[in-house]
Amino acid sequence: MALKIAARTNHVLLYVAPILEPLLIVSPYGGGSEGWAGSVHVPLPKTIIVLVVLHVARALYHGSVHRDGVLQRMLSLGLTGR
Repeated sequence: MALKIAARTNHVLLYVAPILEPLLIVSPYGGGSEGWAGSVHVPLPKTIIVLVVLHVARALYHGSVHRDGVLQRMLSLGLTGR
């Protein structure tokens, strides 16, 4: 159950973080490295990298340990259905 929550959170953040990144730069509340938006903007690229690494690591784990077809589904871009 906890892994499903972590996976869902990772997926949501993988969509939200890259969208949020450029919005924080042009934010009237302090883009760049100043203001509250800047305090979120500065560590966000590293956070995105960590999320991608976790996503890839878990996909490889599914492909090599579980062998449950998740990695194959991801590599085929979901074209084969579920």
